[in-house]
Amino acid sequence: MVNSESKQMLKNAEVVVVGGGGAGLAAAYTLRKRGIEVLLLEEKAHAGGRMAGDEVDGFNFDTGAAGFFREYSTVKQMAEELGITLNSVDRKQHAIGIWRDGEFRLLGDPYSIGSLWANLKTVLSFKLLSPKGMWQTARFVKFIRSREKDLHFENFQGFLDFDTEESTADFIRREFGDELLENFIQPCWTGLVLSYPEQCSVAYGLVFMWHSMFAPDVQLLSPRKGVGELAEALAKACGDDVRLSTSVEQIAVEDGAVKGVVTPDGMITAKAVVCATPPPVTLNIAPNLPAPIRQALETVAYSSVCHVAFGFDRPTVQQGMWACLPKDSGSFLAVYYDSTSLVQLPAPEGGSLIQAYAIEEHARELFELSDAEIADRVLEEVRRTSGCEI
Repeated sequence: MVNSESKQMLKNAEVVVVGGGGAGLAAAYTLRKRGIEVLLLEEKAHAGGRMAGDEVDGFNFDTGAAGFFREYSTVKQMAEELGITLNSVDRKQHAIGIWRDGEFRLLGDPYSIGSLWANLKTVLSFKLLSPKGMWQTARFVKFIRSREKDLHFENFQGFLDFDTEESTADFIRREFGDELLENFIQPCWTGLVLSYPEQCSVAYGLVFMWHSMFAPDVQLLSPRKGVGELAEALAKACGDDVRLSTSVEQIAVEDGAVKGVVTPDGMITAKAVVCATPPPVTLNIAPNLPAPIRQALETVAYSSVCHVAFGFDRPTVQQGMWACLPKDSGSFLAVYYDSTSLVQLPAPEGGSLIQAYAIEEHARELFELSDAEIADRVLEEVRRTSGCEI
């Protein structure tokens, strides 16, 4: 991978890809594979974006996404072409722990008869749901199973009736009730998606919930060293066509036709530009977008997330548990887990890696602190809620 910081390194290309995250890397890789001259520009000093990973002292961890659903056929195809093995992490081996009354109550695989009975006893024992809430949940499970054939990430035709401005939270509240939303959907959703259900569309919410929580054959796919391994392989496959630390100030358009991109070091001409940046960046560097596209991009929102990872030379928090903390739990964390047991990422023998996340207002409060202060606060909260001596 080449890092360009000089005008001499700039070159014109048939296609310029702006953004070196997962989408940009996949676009550049695909164009190269088809014999098209391409140049990818990434403003940061490393590629990967929200598909990046890292390795520290023998611990591998994802800094963004933690895996792929089995339905992601494009990811599986690229991984196969690049010689990367995708390990399958069976959800049935895991449990969602919801914090209630000072401890985590575990909910296992809803399609296992044994887990079904255990889940029922758990729900009743700590009064997660009242009889009314149980009825709301039963209706929701029946509903989402009735639409399972429509809820596909790669074929959106089946759920276009949910493609409205309504949020996941508004839909659940309107169709099923507050108790289901606040005591089950919200903590599970927050722990898995790292946002509030009020921030996500109902279309995405239903598809994601089906594939992550209710489908009988859900499996999480991940490269052996984490999702970042795929991003690194894509960047390597693109070779010298990747330019790091190179920002794009504007996509140049003249008489309705793309002419290239403007960088701090000059103009790069191109026949086409693939803009693979987050919508706020796209809106800034592509000011002449057609109104419908601009309006659509303006609706995209992102949650604030503070992600902290701790490596230990021994087991720590409960193995195989997503520790989800509801809004009313009193905790500033949304979720934490040991990725060596949940995602099976490499670590020194006997070690464990706790990954903890705070979102939105709690994340923004943490961002006001130093890294050392953040680490101290997060670790103390994990100790308090897990009961582990770490």
